[in-house]
Amino acid sequence: MKGKNYLLLASMLLCTFTGIAQSVTPSAARFDNTKISGSTREQRGSMECIDRANNGTARQNAFQQEEPTTVYLQSFEKDCDWKVIDAANKMTLGKISGQYPIDGEYNLLSGYDQKAARNAWAISPAIPLEKDKTYYVSVWCYVPGFENTPEEFEIVTGNSANMEDLTNVLLDYKGDKAFSSKEWQKVQTTFTPEESGDYYFSIHHCTSSLYVNVTGFDRFYIGTEPDTFVQVIPVPRPTPEGEQLNYMTYFDDVYYGYTEKGGKVVYGEKDSVFIQGIAAQMPLAWVYGIKKDNTIEIPVGQYLGIKQSLSGSNDMYLFAGTDYVPNENNPAQFTYTPMESLQLRIDGDNLKTDEGIVIVQSASKSGVPYNGAIHFEMRPFNEKAIIPSASAEKKIYEISYTSTKNNGGKVSYMTNVALSGDTVFIQKASYYMQYMTDSWIYGISNGKTITFPSGQYIGNYIGDAPFPTYLYGATVTGTDEDGENTYELKENYTLNIEGDTFSSPDYYVMHLGGIISEGCHDLTLKEFKLIPAIPAAATDLSCTSVPADNLRIYYEPKDQDGNRILEDSLYFRIYFDDELYTLIPTSEGGNYKNLTRKMTEIPVGFSDGYDIFGTLSQNRCQIYVYAEFEKVSIEMVYHMGDKIGTSPRIVWTRTDGLIGTEGEGGLTGIHQPGIEREIVHTITYNVYGQPVRPDEKGILIKVDTFDDGSIQSRKVFNK
Repeated sequence: MKGKNYLLLASMLLCTFTGIAQSVTPSAARFDNTKISGSTREQRGSMECIDRANNGTARQNAFQQEEPTTVYLQSFEKDCDWKVIDAANKMTLGKISGQYPIDGEYNLLSGYDQKAARNAWAISPAIPLEKDKTYYVSVWCYVPGFENTPEEFEIVTGNSANMEDLTNVLLDYKGDKAFSSKEWQKVQTTFTPEESGDYYFSIHHCTSSLYVNVTGFDRFYIGTEPDTFVQVIPVPRPTPEGEQLNYMTYFDDVYYGYTEKGGKVVYGEKDSVFIQGIAAQMPLAWVYGIKKDNTIEIPVGQYLGIKQSLSGSNDMYLFAGTDYVPNENNPAQFTYTPMESLQLRIDGDNLKTDEGIVIVQSASKSGVPYNGAIHFEMRPFNEKAIIPSASAEKKIYEISYTSTKNNGGKVSYMTNVALSGDTVFIQKASYYMQYMTDSWIYGISNGKTITFPSGQYIGNYIGDAPFPTYLYGATVTGTDEDGENTYELKENYTLNIEGDTFSSPDYYVMHLGGIISEGCHDLTLKEFKLIPAIPAAATDLSCTSVPADNLRIYYEPKDQDGNRILEDSLYFRIYFDDELYTLIPTSEGGNYKNLTRKMTEIPVGFSDGYDIFGTLSQNRCQIYVYAEFEKVSIEMVYHMGDKIGTSPRIVWTRTDGLIGTEGEGGLTGIHQPGIEREIVHTITYNVYGQPVRPDEKGILIKVDTFDDGSIQSRKVFNK
């Protein structure tokens, strides 16, 4: 088993178990309020657990009469009165991440224990049943299993709440009867008591292996007829048909302050109006309203979708109100007077509220608001970002700058520069812009300087919503009470030209969401030469055997002289006891289930999501290996044109750990494609090392694999 790292966190109300178990003091019946999170390579599932007030002693009326045929029903809500016996303290109330409870807000959960197989009991209170009367018994279960191991459990009954007396097995899913399902399944049977009296029922999670997963149980039912309950799952409103008009939303978020985000409006048939962006923290959700004269009436209670947070996931709904009263100590806990609908006033092309507040919260109007927005307004937004034409000359540049979004540290990577007459375009010129699609800033060159107009629209940064983003030149004027820079905006930003280098010590800022969100300075761009090179040796290498043999490789994308090289063309080879290691997919008899082909050279940023985890931003790779070895060595490989550069090998042994490097780097030619070889597989990367479609525009690196197993990279330019 691999990846069994975990992190302990404190919690007051909600706790999250994410794919890992915790060692705790055994207890007969306690719903723990500890928050635990962690991860596994194959996610075992996660569950959100509710705190049990008074150590689980709160009770409810056990005999919930839904209909005349229902004798007993337990949906495992907060006031559940079942007794739990679990030495590992992994059975509790909560909900499984990514799964809706069958009935109500919560369900019964049973986690897994790293140290032992599961033996957890949830035992009902006494339930009076009549002699010779047939009862239908059912429960919903979520039993995903782990890898090839199914879950095991049983439903048992007896005449007392003691485990030793619960011997009558009603449903048996142990041993070869165990099964796995990644969806909720209802299991049911019948039970005919031989005597009238009180009976106790138990859900017994009883596995023969510790390699199991988070399991769930819900809606335990006893009745004179089968349970016909049907689960109802709320569904967000789909994207409406019709022309989507772009808008900007402006509002005061009660928690985050003044905010600007992108939104959309669709005018439908019969005065129907659909709006995206009206819910402050669920801005991608669509809601509907009806146009009446100069207002749009939006009914409250509309389902918005699921909001994910560190404390779990919650279903969110739209509400509205008046008489907003802020809570200065906790802005999210404001009070208001609910309204039956939200009124948007039509003011020319704009839409706005007058005195209302837009509410996002879970469950009902009696619940605690999750968020609110006042002074809400929408205005049409028709700006277009200026980008280079397909005919513009594009070159690769190395870009570096200091960014407040990188904690005041330097950022460096490869980017594109496009030249069209006297106009110069720079792609991904800030930390935020790295995460924006096809984002460029433009300036006018006079041969000595490049002047970038302030206020130019760059595009939308996509966070929880589209944030229109603008470039401004700026001067630092001081700091605020939080120690953040304050700025005075300038009319433009200027770069100096010196040969093939552009640079400036001045500041420029990214204005998005209504505020200055990033400040950058000391921008330098230097044209990158695509020439063969001998790569520098990897900077560090380690091997651990927990949970299985895995290597951690660190490197710098530089040549042996310290010059930057293209990460798209940088690979590494693994040698065990001086023999080249080949990664073979399981489909070809190997151990790598997510690979589609054999690999002897691994791109530095490559990840398969299971065994190989390359991280370009950290210049590292972790890889699980399946071989017996004493010595491991890593060779960096750089492909450029018809040349291959190889580095000295960094060496680690089980006896001595990291030893250093051995051998010398070199530069050799590679065999050119010919009629004796055929390409069997091609992967296309952009200049940032990200896999892209073969028809992506711009400068691309194509890595060809031939039928003889050889690999070759080539640079192409798609117009």
